[in-house]
Amino acid sequence: MKVPVANLVSAALPLLNTTLRENCFEPSNKTISAPRIFLPLHKADAKPILTSWPAQPRTDEHCVVKPLGWGRDDSSQIQEAVLKCGNRGTITLPAPYTYTISSRMYVKLNQARLNVHGLLSFTPDLGYWIGKSHRVEFQNMSTAWIVEGNDYHISGGGWQQGGILGNGQAWYGRAAGQSNQYGLPIS
Repeated sequence: MKVPVANLVSAALPLLNTTLRENCFEPSNKTISAPRIFLPLHKADAKPILTSWPAQPRTDEHCVVKPLGWGRDDSSQIQEAVLKCGNRGTITLPAPYTYTISSRMYVKLNQARLNVHGLLSFTPDLGYWIGKSHRVEFQNMSTAWIVEGNDYHISGGGWQQGGILGNGQAWYGRAAGQSNQYGLPIS
């Protein structure tokens, strides 16, 4: 379709709410036309090059951890599951279980998924945690669980699934009246 330039200019001016200055455009008999190029909206086999977050990791192995129960420490069996399935696999701590954590944990995940659908309950044994937790020196604090790695996902499940019970009230009671205390845990 061909449209005279003068028609385009006169049609655009009211939209722009401006006026033409004298000799701004020279009269012309030229016309413009839209090129006849058709571009596909998408290509069926096209995949995005970049994403805003890593794609779901491929799962080679799936480890499901059941708690030992009766207040026994579950941290060693969680760490064993991470050793077995923490590289391109999936580790699941299913609901509705409570996992007792009585010793510090270090977890390294590589293209893996950790599903914490149960409750991780860290014991209120302040003497142990003050002496044995992982130090975060620049904050004069500590942590009971370090997770590091590459392209990993930690999922809490869904509504009212998964969680961490750090027994913080025991720490608040111990630190009453003090601004900070060495070994105070952070999350």
